[in-house]
Amino acid sequence: MSLSLGMASLALQGFALVGGTVHSQVPGSSPQVQDIWILEERIAGIGPDLDLPPDCERIDVTGLHLVPGLIDGMINHDPEHDALYLAAGVTFCRDTGNDLASIVQQKRREERDRVPGPDLAICGQVFDGLSSASTDALRLLNGEVVPEVLEQLFGALERSQTSLDYLSFLQTLPRDSWQGLLQEARKRSLPVWGPIPDGVTLSEAVTAGQSGLLGLQWVLPRGMDWRSLQTEEVQKNASILREAQVGVTPLLSVYGRMLARPEREEALAVMGPFYESGWLAEAEAWDQALTDEKRAELEGVVQSQQELLLLLHAAGVPLVPGSAAPNAWLVPGRSLVTELEAWGQAGLPREDVLAYATREAARNLGVLHDRGTLEGGKLADIVVIGSDPTDSLTALRQPQIVVQRGRLFERKDLLERIDALKERQAGIRADLAKELEVPPPSATEGDLVLQGQAETWTLGSRLCVEHYMVRRLGPDRWLYATRMIYPRTAVEPAKEVHLAQVMEGNLLERFDLRISAVGAQTVVDAASPEAAAPPAGGAPAAEGETQNAALPQGILQVRGRRIEGTKILNIEHRKDGVFLSSLRARTTLTSVDVSLVLNAFVTARHCPDGLSYVVAFEGSALEPLTDQWSVSVRERDHLLQVRTSRGALAFGLGASGEIHFAGRERGTSQMHAIMLAEPKTFGGPGLALPPERVFLTETLEPNAGPEDPDGE
Repeated sequence: MSLSLGMASLALQGFALVGGTVHSQVPGSSPQVQDIWILEERIAGIGPDLDLPPDCERIDVTGLHLVPGLIDGMINHDPEHDALYLAAGVTFCRDTGNDLASIVQQKRREERDRVPGPDLAICGQVFDGLSSASTDALRLLNGEVVPEVLEQLFGALERSQTSLDYLSFLQTLPRDSWQGLLQEARKRSLPVWGPIPDGVTLSEAVTAGQSGLLGLQWVLPRGMDWRSLQTEEVQKNASILREAQVGVTPLLSVYGRMLARPEREEALAVMGPFYESGWLAEAEAWDQALTDEKRAELEGVVQSQQELLLLLHAAGVPLVPGSAAPNAWLVPGRSLVTELEAWGQAGLPREDVLAYATREAARNLGVLHDRGTLEGGKLADIVVIGSDPTDSLTALRQPQIVVQRGRLFERKDLLERIDALKERQAGIRADLAKELEVPPPSATEGDLVLQGQAETWTLGSRLCVEHYMVRRLGPDRWLYATRMIYPRTAVEPAKEVHLAQVMEGNLLERFDLRISAVGAQTVVDAASPEAAAPPAGGAPAAEGETQNAALPQGILQVRGRRIEGTKILNIEHRKDGVFLSSLRARTTLTSVDVSLVLNAFVTARHCPDGLSYVVAFEGSALEPLTDQWSVSVRERDHLLQVRTSRGALAFGLGASGEIHFAGRERGTSQMHAIMLAEPKTFGGPGLALPPERVFLTETLEPNAGPEDPDGE
């Protein structure tokens, strides 16, 4: 095989894959030798011995097999993984919950072309109740709030000229919130996929209009587990699903991965360091737990799941393969092929497994008009492999060519992208091992009473390093400032965060928050006269007006100022100086939730016991909002405990403000701050705290943080 034209030229002039065996997945067709002519991003023609234009580049694929691009029905997209998906022949993925701003940006056609990576179907944020396992969940506390929350969500999406493809939720979504979500989804003609909520039966879920189930376990009748599988009872549920054409994404690999022995070094080489510690911890737990007895039990569970999958297939239930990547040891891309192989091992005919991963997935995800089969007029998503996948699904593991929306990638291109990813990840690990020098924040007003540096860690890796200071402006006025550096990732440069906030008593007077690439900022001191001047009348600046015409590109800024004579804080959101949005917070605000270290200081010094309200931010776009905090002091050791709508925090501070413990928990994610040295107090008392808020260090326990706020 030889390509005489570069990829850009191929896209310009069109090209043809000539002489390969085409598995079109068109119903009623059988594999046959055909040519496929690709013009721009679509299939312009398909058939034996096509009459091709004279300027069309012919690519000889004689002896190879061509199938539609694979579809992964369940992932959590991370842009670091795009190269892994394409290398495995996965050209379309359904994301099942993410940071809204990030996933909306990633879905855009121009972003997919730039990366490049698989196209995406998205649900935006997953919905859940108050206590969620997801850090990105949009919380629906009860059914009454659902219409308003969804109206705001879709209004924001419409203003940004974006849309969602479906909605999804977690198991702990309250029943009335789930019912309201289904009703609102029907109004917008959006399917809803997820588990079955607590207290809801399969029949009730189907009757209420749920479109699909994420996970095979939801097909089991209540009270039945994998060790007591009763075919007759399960067949009843299969009939309910078939009659309503409610889909299922089985996820056999979620259990199967525990029995496998993954190549750990190879897998971790392509994954970022923030995955590494969690994956290794999972592997260690499996190694310790899987005694011969437990392994035999797990093998029985896998066998029961295979039997249920075969039953659903025979019953005609719509099935959508999904990998659940990047859960531990489910490497993006290749894990979908592992899932398909497991389907084959369960007894499904290989040609049916291939159809499920292409045509039927496209049908059940509502994209069959453009994808899933190789036909004229459809998007040119094609995988060229070395042998017949209906003989062995393992043939899908090594694509020779991947065509994604008309862009052609040879195997060497795919492997080069993975090698580049490995190199970037190795560089990031090396960067994380280095000491990171962070200059002090630029605040200069007032008397400096406390200064130091700290690191914040999560998932066994350093998340950021910050240089903080506390300055006294008056008898009861304080300035808290920090400069934070976040190391680069495989797809984003290192970024710099500046926050300065002024407190007067328990009231947030003003703040400035800016985020940019490292070194690109000039930050206004929140205590300076320039910063103190609120917008005229408290109104936002006119759209397009900039406060600093010299701002470098790529700076996100959120700025809050109290309107004179009131407790109302006017908050402006800008990018590169251009006005984006504003929020008037009429509740009394006590802090800005950005830095774990500053949160500790402000909570200890300014937040009263009971309810407080803070400025928080949604997603990577830093959309400002207000969040409710409930502050309490644990009696036995004076640990400050904070319950928020998005998780929990815990702080233990010394008499002069030195931090002994600072931690945050959101869903299953935890982070904690580590002081790099004793903070400087400049001969004074530092940030003097009242005795009842000074942490009693003699009671310090290893698990004194938010993961064990009540000491239970």
